[in-house]
Amino acid sequence: MARHRSTRSSHSSKSVDNDKNVKCAPYGKELPKDMIEEVNVEFQVTPGQSCGVTLNRKNMAVIKLEMEGAGVTKIEFGDVLLTLNGESLWKGSKANLNKFQSLYKKLAAKGFTCKITLLRPVNVLPLGTKRLPMDQRQEGFSYKLAVLYRIGKRPLGLQLVPGNNRLYVLNVHEFTCAARCVEEGDAILDADGEKISSSHDAQKIADLTQEKPYVTLLIEQAEGPIQKAQVRQALMAYKGSETEVDPPLAPDVIDICKVQSERLKKRDPKPQKSILKEDEEPRGHVSFEEKASAQAIVAEHNNKLMVPIPAPTPVVNNYQSLAALDKGKN
Repeated sequence: MARHRSTRSSHSSKSVDNDKNVKCAPYGKELPKDMIEEVNVEFQVTPGQSCGVTLNRKNMAVIKLEMEGAGVTKIEFGDVLLTLNGESLWKGSKANLNKFQSLYKKLAAKGFTCKITLLRPVNVLPLGTKRLPMDQRQEGFSYKLAVLYRIGKRPLGLQLVPGNNRLYVLNVHEFTCAARCVEEGDAILDADGEKISSSHDAQKIADLTQEKPYVTLLIEQAEGPIQKAQVRQALMAYKGSETEVDPPLAPDVIDICKVQSERLKKRDPKPQKSILKEDEEPRGHVSFEEKASAQAIVAEHNNKLMVPIPAPTPVVNNYQSLAALDKGKN
């Protein structure tokens, strides 16, 4: 795919919160009203809990979600934050990330409720017969018009493979532009009305995302069991090959590796509490041994087997000499 090429943002002189119904400034250009939803989310924050979102400093767009966080179940990747508990996070057309961080820190210190107003670009548009006539729609498949946005410098993440005269989505990774609108196994029939059928045509999608803030994709999804089997067979030709040799790490694994790497760079990373045995005698009148053992003086059970001990059988001497036996016969 082509590399990301920065585009000049056409921000309005008005503040974003006053013009949010007609513009989505973080996406670079003016978007139609029917492509933007204003959403109000609310979630409870426990004291000291993080919000769980990573924001772009320049446009307040959510570029990453953590595994644990107060707002990860309400906020989605690609959302644009506008207000927090009634306080605007924008100063004119410029984002104010520091204000969001300071406001949330105060709320999280006491465990208050967060109310966030955000912009959420729609992922699916109505599909009319002009884009795809009814006689071209096959039985056992569903069709939709997905919208692919270019979100800052996030990777496109669209891996396509040919099969059955179509281009199928092979893998979808978290926090990529394609993850918002497509799924694994989707077939892309066209991009902005231009037919897509070969690997050479796939470059058109990357080129269009550099020129426009969004691209509409005509998606075909298998619904019937026979159709799903056909798609699965087409994808299995690529599964397990070079695409699976070096799969990308999950985002949370990357975060953990970064934290551990920074910790190891320190000269002497000492643990908070020593795990070695202390030589000093314990203080106080009570001391404990490392190992405990018990010896029974008198017991009716075997301590190891936990079964009753049978009583000893008396020994009876039945031995008689041959002389005594002969004497008894006489």
